[in-house]
Amino acid sequence: MTNISDDHVKVHFRMDIDDDGWPPASVESLWAVDLGDGTVRLDNTPWLPCTG
Repeated sequence: MTNISDDHVKVHFRMDIDDDGWPPASVESLWAVDLGDGTVRLDNTPWLPCTG
């Protein structure tokens, strides 16, 4: 996680790209609120759509 402000952090999700090139990025990052106990609450919606 990367600290952005006092209560918001950036959470990075690493993704494996398959042989077809999906997903089109190897990392997606989301804003989250640091709850102070080692957990966070996501504060925005993922950009990449789910498939399957």
